[in-house]
Amino acid sequence: MRRRKVGLLTFSDGRRFAHEMLRQMNLDFQLTLRTRLEATGEYELSPGRKLSGARKWPSAKGGVCSKPALRRQC
Repeated sequence: MRRRKVGLLTFSDGRRFAHEMLRQMNLDFQLTLRTRLEATGEYELSPGRKLSGARKWPSAKGGVCSKPALRRQC
């Protein structure tokens, strides 16, 4: 049987305080979801590492901001 390929993304809206507050919870959820889906043997997951094609600015904490209006908050 061929496994279904699924892309998995976790991202933020660019607000640094929200990103910092929710980052670990989101990554834990992503790992749990990936583990459970792969355990079925029906799915091959490909977690995203970086969004491409959008303008981004590095934040003070290593994240990125992609909206010009939020650039000052990062």
